[in-house]
Amino acid sequence: MDTTRPILALVAILSAGAARADPAGDVACKRDLLIAESAVGLSRERLEKAGEALPERCRVWRQHVATMRRTSASFRRCLATPDKTRRAAELNASAAEFDGLVRDQCLGR
Repeated sequence: MDTTRPILALVAILSAGAARADPAGDVACKRDLLIAESAVGLSRERLEKAGEALPERCRVWRQHVATMRRTSASFRRCLATPDKTRRAAELNASAAEFDGLVRDQCLGR
């Protein structure tokens, strides 16, 4: 399966970065958003570098799903509305897409 489309979606998600953090200027949220962006970037790199072997791809896909869910929580908590809703939904959609790949192709791997 071509993972290019979901990867490009992740790039779009990160394009605005932490620039629209909670207006209250919460330092913890700014830190969490930077960590979340870094985690998504690393996950994207792992997706791009994943080999053709299905067990390796399954491992990377599972890690990606976990990263998307974890970072979605940071975006929901720390971004100003409506950005938080949109970005969290995009991350959750990516998690769901890769969760489907895991479910369909990785049984027992």
